[in-house]
Amino acid sequence: MCEREKREVMEIALYENQYAQEMLRAGKVEEYMHYLKVSQYRLKCGMEGKEIETVIKRAEEAAGE
Repeated sequence: MCEREKREVMEIALYENQYAQEMLRAGKVEEYMHYLKVSQYRLKCGMEGKEIETVIKRAEEAAGE
């Protein structure tokens, strides 16, 4: 991955993190959950089932579920 691609990934991650904080701080939990569901469907496109399962499992383990 070139430097430009790395910076783009970092910018997207920073935006997503900041957006989450602002939505939660504003008490817009339901709106944020809708945003996350739409984002999840968009991100799943092009991924194989096994990849999706692995990512979801890692996230659940990280959240302590």
